[in-house]
Amino acid sequence: MFSELFSREQLLQILQWVLYAMLFLFAMLLQSIVLPQLDIGGITLCAIPVRLACVSVREGADRSTVYGLLTGTFFCLSGADCGPLYLVAFTFACALCGAICDQFYNRTIASTCLLSILSLTVCEGSVFLFRVYIGTVPISLWFRVLLPEILLSLLLFPLFYFAVWAISKIRR
Repeated sequence: MFSELFSREQLLQILQWVLYAMLFLFAMLLQSIVLPQLDIGGITLCAIPVRLACVSVREGADRSTVYGLLTGTFFCLSGADCGPLYLVAFTFACALCGAICDQFYNRTIASTCLLSILSLTVCEGSVFLFRVYIGTVPISLWFRVLLPEILLSLLLFPLFYFAVWAISKIRR
């Protein structure tokens, strides 16, 4: 039935994006249920921005921006704290990482790691600055909370990098 409606290339592309969506659900489950139980010095790791950077490097700026918008929308609708801010941050981080990789970097593990740091900085930094602005967090916590959160979240990088790498090989 599907072979009559779609070509083989289109079916592989649909499968790839369905697997990216399942990887997002896995990252969301990991970030909301598993990682809060594993506090490392009072710091909770962030999985979603790392995964967004990996997808942005593999897919480029145009596709990853739409993916970031859909990810942010779903994350916002799930009732996440600062959800609307994450919607904008995820979209901007995907667009920025994808554009930088398209213009300046090759799609390697080193460039993906650097862009994961950028994605974490954009997403978590914007939420941190918003919380400083509304007065719920003092600015002095950036060195004790935000910076270690960004650096320790890179522990999740190999998991998502190799998962995205395997998913991206479906169409190639």
